[in-house]
Amino acid sequence: MQKATEDRFTFDLGSLPTGEFVKLSDALDLAFYGGIPSVRYEGPFRLPPENDREYAITNAGEWVLITDGAQLLGPKDVDIANPGAILFGIDDDSIPDPVQLAAADDACQARRYQIYLKNEAVVSTSSGGRQAGELAARTPRRLDVAIIDGFWQAEIGRRRTKFLSQLNAAARAGDVRFMGLPVDEAWILEPSTFSKMPQEIPTAYFVEDRNFDEDSCIHAIGEAAPEPDYDGSTESGRYVSYRDVVVERASYLRFLNTYYPAVLNPAVAHEKLKSQNAIKRLTQELRERPKLAKAEAANIVGWGVRSRPFDVIWKKARDGAGLDPLAPPGRKKQSAQT
Repeated sequence: MQKATEDRFTFDLGSLPTGEFVKLSDALDLAFYGGIPSVRYEGPFRLPPENDREYAITNAGEWVLITDGAQLLGPKDVDIANPGAILFGIDDDSIPDPVQLAAADDACQARRYQIYLKNEAVVSTSSGGRQAGELAARTPRRLDVAIIDGFWQAEIGRRRTKFLSQLNAAARAGDVRFMGLPVDEAWILEPSTFSKMPQEIPTAYFVEDRNFDEDSCIHAIGEAAPEPDYDGSTESGRYVSYRDVVVERASYLRFLNTYYPAVLNPAVAHEKLKSQNAIKRLTQELRERPKLAKAEAANIVGWGVRSRPFDVIWKKARDGAGLDPLAPPGRKKQSAQT
């Protein structure tokens, strides 16, 4: 990856648009970021259109905006998403092991090879050639694991897989409604254009797990899977993907409120973040001062010593420092002997 410049960009996070249906891209952004992100950059050159740039994350947790002209350093990962959002990881901060990392890389390469073969077929049958060549070069897309460093390849892949599995199950049960334009392909190679009126996507379509894409597309097969022999959800066995996908706003928000309530409730998310930071601070203090008194600890992190939340924080911090979660009682005054 070419070294990024010192020119920096930032993200703004907006609200989910109103209306009965919203674009799938906006719905996914709400879950991943906690809002609808847009790039804000004031620098010496003009940013290209959204579909001509990608975002990547370095192993240091710093975002990079990749364009044809330059690579711009961005904010740290904790600054791009609101607490509670999937990419922030407030409820899901486990670290992938080398086996997960290797599997994520293999899956990425398998999908890219399948897309390469598909694009090569398009190029060879195209009369224009140039247009087909441009189509073949339109990967990777935003957040494609191919442009993300090793740690985040596995970590983002793991979080996305968990989320998309839950979304597929909700769609299969009819709890979340989708509409889109059907395409007889295993996956969509071009982003949505929203040029026609979408149609209802039946719940039976989700009898197999599908891949939801930030380009407002639903691919018939997952991003890591090779093309199987048939699609079990159709009588003919042919593949059907969907583009220009929109999701019913109310049903999607109910889904998020069930599985990821912190995404929709920043106050709860910030309270969790405050607790996590307090636990980390006190864990370090207790490692250096194992006899730290509970009252002093409460004062350090700004919590009431007798509050139930601090009692939980105190026990977790002691456990993290390798101490008994229940601190021994202090010395009691001895009654006078007569």
